[in-house]
Amino acid sequence: MPDPKTQSTNPYPDGFLQARLSKLSGQEAASVTQNDHPKSQGAPLSNVTVDEPEQLPDQQDGNLQAWLAEISARATPDHPPSVPSSYLVTQAAHFTSGVENGLQEGEHLQEDLQKIELGLDLLDLQCDPRFRLIFHHPDGNSAMKIESVGAQEFIAQPKAAIIAPEDPLLIKLWGSLQSRSEVRCSLTVNSLRCDFYYLPHSDDVILHNAGVSPMSIVSRSSGACSERVQELLATTIQPGQWRISNGDSTVDLQLMPRRYFLEFEEDPRTGAVKRPAEADNPSIPTKKAKAPAGAVTTASPLHPMAQPQPVLPREDQGPVWAGVNLDVNCTVTVTDAVTGQPEYSLRRLTNWSHKNSQGEAFKAILDDGRSKPQAVLAKRMGYNPPTQSNQEEYRRARYAARAWLQEFTAHWRLQHDRIVPLLAWDSRMLCLCIELKPSHDLSSTFWREDTGPGAGLFRGDIGDACCILAHISSALAFLGKHRMLHNDIKPANILYSKVDLPATGPYSAAAAGAILIDFGLAGPADIVSTGGTPWYVAPEFKDGERDLPSDVFSLGVVLLYAMRCIVLPEKWRRYPGWSIRDVRRKVPAAIKAMEEWVDAVETQLKELKISDDAGETELRNLVCQMLLPHTQRIGASELAEATSKWDLSPFLETGARATG
Repeated sequence: MPDPKTQSTNPYPDGFLQARLSKLSGQEAASVTQNDHPKSQGAPLSNVTVDEPEQLPDQQDGNLQAWLAEISARATPDHPPSVPSSYLVTQAAHFTSGVENGLQEGEHLQEDLQKIELGLDLLDLQCDPRFRLIFHHPDGNSAMKIESVGAQEFIAQPKAAIIAPEDPLLIKLWGSLQSRSEVRCSLTVNSLRCDFYYLPHSDDVILHNAGVSPMSIVSRSSGACSERVQELLATTIQPGQWRISNGDSTVDLQLMPRRYFLEFEEDPRTGAVKRPAEADNPSIPTKKAKAPAGAVTTASPLHPMAQPQPVLPREDQGPVWAGVNLDVNCTVTVTDAVTGQPEYSLRRLTNWSHKNSQGEAFKAILDDGRSKPQAVLAKRMGYNPPTQSNQEEYRRARYAARAWLQEFTAHWRLQHDRIVPLLAWDSRMLCLCIELKPSHDLSSTFWREDTGPGAGLFRGDIGDACCILAHISSALAFLGKHRMLHNDIKPANILYSKVDLPATGPYSAAAAGAILIDFGLAGPADIVSTGGTPWYVAPEFKDGERDLPSDVFSLGVVLLYAMRCIVLPEKWRRYPGWSIRDVRRKVPAAIKAMEEWVDAVETQLKELKISDDAGETELRNLVCQMLLPHTQRIGASELAEATSKWDLSPFLETGARATG
């Protein structure tokens, strides 16, 4: 072994490398201090627990790779491979000698040390404080594929540098922000594939094994905590350091806490004080995160980089996922965990709420402190925190996250006069904030006869039907340009007013006519959805087809109702409905029920052809074309073009004030 103190062009003072490496390994350096190098002064180097191999490799013979393989083979999840102290000293001498001989051994040492296991706990993670996930792979970032809008590469150094500051050891890592528009982050390394789903109002995440083989997950923060997760199953992990492996690949993960907390305030008239949401739910951690929440600002949802206001829906007296019962006039506030500054607040307006299997919605006032408070329909996806080992609850939690993402992706960029605007969103709460229109939907008792001989029939006239067709066909033509299907066109998803409604207080102005709402089932036209409402699903669905003409058929059924040809289908007891999924599965009873309904629609088509009024005849002809087999059916763009020529002014009181 060459003497490291022999003469030469060594840029490091005598004994400097040995001193640094001795401190790293916890050993005393004989006759060397930190003052041997001017840049070595400062905080002492950290100690590292190391394992000695039985025999060091002969560095001159190039057996380093074999030795590293031996170290890795000995490692266990609880005892990762580490750097033995005697090897560090030997490498120091070898490195110094190499410099003296004019060789670039420093690069080789960098490469060798990159390959030795340096856990996240040994790295100084100076990174974006908004990161929720940090990934490290021994082969560097190129070995990993991270699917996340908020993914960023960054550089870290060991807490105790092994070589001089002029030539630092740099470790590349991936970090992922919890974006306001993302519900998960995906990791792929060879056959290892994981999906990390952020849990609403929680520091924890769901780890879903999306690969084809079992994987193990071992805590490196809390002792002997490990779990084996079978393929396509899930588990919950808490903040800390974890090692994930499937036998083929291994990745280290650092999970950071969430960056926000919730407070709520009851009706000010009761004198209640604001308190943390955690106070109502002992299962929610009360500690604050150590980093700021992601920036959330008011902006137009039509621009990809816009950062809108987030939303937190909450309602009624029952159990709620954030631990808060939000009664009328009560307010919930989302606050930055570091600065203590509120991001926004949401105050419930009325007792009205709507619940279904997909989630719930209620009316509220959204206030971000920067713009005028605005009335919104706050909508959240149905969600309950999963219980450990309950895979069905994990599946439902992932479904809720994907449902939120589907609706957000479909709705956020849509800007059309006849489509309700999406004003704000927050994936951290699985919430969407939609502009609240004071109009009534076509299925409500405002527009539907509720009693008497005409129970179930539309209260409007042919003029209203013309307006509905003209406005909604325009919206469908716009969706068609984006190759998007609504998948749930029905009276309940169409708002309608005969008069212009002016802006009043937090309420936005609403133009007279029809507005299309609820994009919870919307999606690309090339994906066959099994969602929707039975009576409005086009007959070609029986053959596995559902494309742009399918929404036109649905609107045709709505027009049969608006023209008072049929009662609201959901209220027609003669046709009680069926399972759309069962139709897709070819279940005979469901197919028979659907065919009977289609026959009823065809019967109505024959009656539509009889009319003495020219305007009404044109309307009826268009509706007939909307209900033809899909290969002959009129398109939305053709409908929009035909109806754009209609003069709707006699049917709508534009500029008039609502009278009740």
